[in-house]
Amino acid sequence: MLEGGLKSNISGIIIEVSPGFSFISTDFKEFKRQDDGSSIFDGLDIWIDSNELKVSALIRDKSGGIITKLEANEWQVNPNKIFDRNFDDKGVEVINNEGDVILQVDVKGYEKLPDGSEAVVVKFKGVFTHADGWRFILGGYENTTIFMQTIAPSLSEQRVLFDKIFKYPSELHPGERL
Repeated sequence: MLEGGLKSNISGIIIEVSPGFSFISTDFKEFKRQDDGSSIFDGLDIWIDSNELKVSALIRDKSGGIITKLEANEWQVNPNKIFDRNFDDKGVEVINNEGDVILQVDVKGYEKLPDGSEAVVVKFKGVFTHADGWRFILGGYENTTIFMQTIAPSLSEQRVLFDKIFKYPSELHPGERL
């Protein structure tokens, strides 16, 4: 998953969350959990290891229950939760049981940094639900350019509708993009 194709001389990573809004890291640590395990996105890590894009994420439902964990591109499934995911060598997407995208990571290309080196550009969208039910949304949706938003547990039925990049169900369409 998310293997191959990355250039060997990458010196940074650009996380694009909305048109005109990106995070840039040239040390691959900004998007990883701190030594104490804390993370602004409740367990999200994005990094490059041996020219391979790696993603770790804790995926929760709207009530804060754990659906699945993605650890360095490897899935740890909670069989009591229903979801689907699809991926190819440049992207990964997770949808919930309503068919809504809750995590999307997609390599878009490369960009020159001011020092002349190159960074890989990764388009990123996600809905991160903390254990207490608060949701943090990163990325534009429903024709908006919103790049960050929080939703209180009392509004847990509000859906966030990101455009999908893969066909579903994944067992019938493995790695097939729309």
